[in-house]
Amino acid sequence: MDYTPSEGNEEVPLATCTAAASKPKAEVRWIKGSLEEKIREELKETRHANGTTTTSSTLLGKPGREMNGQLVKCVISSEATKEEILETNIQVHYPPGNVNIFERSEFSYECETEANPKVTVIWTRSGQPLPPSVEVVGATLQFSSQSNDLSGLYQCETTNPYGSKQAYLFVQFSSGNCNLFCVLVSLLIILILPILLFLLPGTGKRQRFPLKP
Repeated sequence: MDYTPSEGNEEVPLATCTAAASKPKAEVRWIKGSLEEKIREELKETRHANGTTTTSSTLLGKPGREMNGQLVKCVISSEATKEEILETNIQVHYPPGNVNIFERSEFSYECETEANPKVTVIWTRSGQPLPPSVEVVGATLQFSSQSNDLSGLYQCETTNPYGSKQAYLFVQFSSGNCNLFCVLVSLLIILILPILLFLLPGTGKRQRFPLKP
C-alpha cells in the first residue's frame, strides 16, 4: 500500500508491504536506499485460525520534499516460496518552492518551480490579462511583437493544492528604428560638436584686438 502524505514534521506512514496468509510466515524487509537514515520500519504480524500468518511492514518517516520520488524496495521471503522484490517510489505532496524565470530564446521566458503535484502557471501583466500579442504556451511567455507598449512588469504565479508562489519579470522594448536613429544622431553630435564650439564666436581660440590710445 502506498501513501501520499503532505510535507510536514510529524511521522506518518509512507508505504506498507504485506505478505498475506503465509505458512510458514514470511519475512518482510525493506531496502531503503538513500532514505536509510530518515525512515524506519514497523512490523505487524497477524495469526489466523487456519495456521497462516499475515505479515505487514510499514515505512514511517517525516515527509519532506527531498523524499519525493525516492525508490524503496520491499523484499518478501519465505520457505514456501521464492524471494519476491516489490519496488515503489515514495510520494510526498508539497507546495511550490522558489520560482525562477529563464529566457529560453529571444522574447521567450519560461517560469519554473519544483512542486508535487505539478503546478498551474498563470502569467499576468501588472495583475491584468495579457495583451493579445503576448501568448502563453505551457509555462512559457512569448512575445510575438516587440513594441514599446508591451514594456512593463509581468507576473508568473505558480499554484497547486498546497500553496502558491510568484516571480516577476520586467520587460523593456523600444523601436529598433529608433535605436539605430539614436545611435547615428549621437555619433554625429560627438563628431560635430567640437567643430561647432571652435567656430562659434566666443569659443575656440580667443582673438586679441589692440587697444586704441
